[in-house]
Amino acid sequence: MLNRKFRVKETNIDLNAAAELSSKCGISMALAKLLVSRNIDSEDKYKSFCLNGAEIMDPHELWDMEKAAKRVYDGVKNKEKILIFGDYDADGVTSVTVLYLYLKELGADVGYYIPSRLTEGYGMNEGAIEEASKNGVKLIITVDTGITAVSEIAYAAELGIDVVVTDHHEPQEELPKAVALVDPKRQPISDKICEYAGVGVAMKLASAVEGLVIGSRQLATVSIFDRFSDIVAIGTVADIMSLTGENRQIVKRGLEKINSSKCRPGITALLESSLKKGAVKNVTAKSIGFTIAPRINAAGRMGNAETALKLLICEDPYECEALASELCLLNTKRQNEENSIIEEIVSGEGLCGFEKDRVIVLGKEGWHHGVIGIVCSKIVEHYKKPVILLAYEDNVAKGSCRSVEGFNIVRAIECCSEYVERFGGHDLAAGVTLKVENVDSFRRAINEYAEHVPEGDGEAGEEADMALAPAEITLPFALELKTLEPFGKDNPEPLFVLEKCKIVSTTALSMGRHTKITVSTQGGICFEGLMFSRNAARLGLDEAGNVSLLFTIEVNEYMKKRSLSLNIKEICFEGDYGKWLETNSHREYERFRQGSEIGKMTVNKPEREKFVRLYTLLRVKAGYEGDNISYRSLGNALGGANYFEVRTMLDVFSEAGLLEMSYADGYGAFVKLNRTKAKADIEATPTYIRLKELS
Repeated sequence: MLNRKFRVKETNIDLNAAAELSSKCGISMALAKLLVSRNIDSEDKYKSFCLNGAEIMDPHELWDMEKAAKRVYDGVKNKEKILIFGDYDADGVTSVTVLYLYLKELGADVGYYIPSRLTEGYGMNEGAIEEASKNGVKLIITVDTGITAVSEIAYAAELGIDVVVTDHHEPQEELPKAVALVDPKRQPISDKICEYAGVGVAMKLASAVEGLVIGSRQLATVSIFDRFSDIVAIGTVADIMSLTGENRQIVKRGLEKINSSKCRPGITALLESSLKKGAVKNVTAKSIGFTIAPRINAAGRMGNAETALKLLICEDPYECEALASELCLLNTKRQNEENSIIEEIVSGEGLCGFEKDRVIVLGKEGWHHGVIGIVCSKIVEHYKKPVILLAYEDNVAKGSCRSVEGFNIVRAIECCSEYVERFGGHDLAAGVTLKVENVDSFRRAINEYAEHVPEGDGEAGEEADMALAPAEITLPFALELKTLEPFGKDNPEPLFVLEKCKIVSTTALSMGRHTKITVSTQGGICFEGLMFSRNAARLGLDEAGNVSLLFTIEVNEYMKKRSLSLNIKEICFEGDYGKWLETNSHREYERFRQGSEIGKMTVNKPEREKFVRLYTLLRVKAGYEGDNISYRSLGNALGGANYFEVRTMLDVFSEAGLLEMSYADGYGAFVKLNRTKAKADIEATPTYIRLKELS
């Protein structure tokens, strides 16, 4: 949706409650209004959320914890061989780390096993269990996996291996016959139970065992929490767990430990390899989510997750530095793989005409199975519709599915299950495996299903917490917001709206990938902001009149000085530019691209003479080197061509091989003319043929 309007979640904030909260707690009215909008509307709630935090729960609040701790404690005491069986993502790796380090401290004969994502897939498997048996393992402890491993755990029992399961995934109707099943998703003993990550459950097991070792549950809980909170914080944020209750305490304490340089040397090495020097001492949950977690995940996606595990358990700073560098290289490789697939799809080469489908289903030999889930999410973001990407290998198509609100992807796949070998997930994300020969039939079936699911109108736009007056956007307010950290699931970073600004200046950063923007309000107050992954020329900022901004507030620190900056997420254009974007022509263009019935279109096709003028214009504005151009600027230069005309003419030129478009969105694109000796026949292009059918 172009030029999205911003909606404020709470338009009727109780100002009396906010004023009382502001007075009693000594906070600004702006922060008080924000807290009230989030139902933190009393002094007690404020102190509980912002100052004191939740209680750290006794691990025995979880089912089977006593049995699990006793079996592990006996295994350590009796010098049995113990194997920790984990998962290859950041939650799984940190889970293994916590339990391995703890049991090593106790002098246990303990090893670990993380299956290969590419050759073994998720969860326990009989081959690994058989190998463990040959090596004399008598106890397997699963972390971040195991709750659905019914047959695998039965096989372990046949080989004389006891299994203790710690997991946080949804149990099925049939539970494995393990010594103990510790999973917060089992019917809770207590309503205090938190939505722990796998690493949170592993920490709870360590706490329970420590209670047996030192004879005090309470001291054990505090001790383990303090010793391992840095690692547990990483896994909790990486697995997108709710940052409320005890999880909030875990992440808060973990960040304090990381920022005070009291964390594991491997974490320090990874931060120093990934962040700018000044940011190493100012790590946030966002830093974990966007910097640390992707590098840990990259090991499992691109190679062997053991590289990340070795880093987290390593004590030698020099070895940590080498392992951290290796993870950064793997992450770069992962990004390159992603970008290659994204460019192939978005450029049109990989879409093969399927972009008009309600559900985009694409597959190819050679796509890296470890990255297509991330690519899938980005393609959903680009096309605003469900996407399924499949990597082909040996006649098997393995893939990732991502959806949009209102379209349950698992239910959709279930209705086409005759073409599918296996699948699983939830309403917005899933995994699927099918035979390559069934992909076309599956694509048709899921799109037939989608035709009967109502389509959202996409008009809602982003939701902001509240609109701010210019005078409320201050450095003290930005510093106050830090009391709400760490931000994440169920405690999102606050989004604000600033209305009726004027663009004063724009500066391209990182070779045009990002844009620095200065705006002025009606009262003459100026603010600087950054808009990442957006180019000023493609957005048409030089043509903008009044704009409204959707943003978060950042505090920058440089040379021991703090300053305020806006992290601009979206811009809503007003005036002539806003009207140009909001006309019916852009909606008709989307309908036209999606293959809507020609007879129902309400716009006129561009005249032949406009094609000639546009190509002449592009020779000046873009040339063979290429440049960023907004569609509005082209429309103006053509004497008022509407959005539909500009976009369809560019599509025709692209199909005819006259130009290439990249980084295209609803506002503009990077356009580069092709050098071609042969005369292009634009009238033979699919888009031109369809345009001729318009009245």
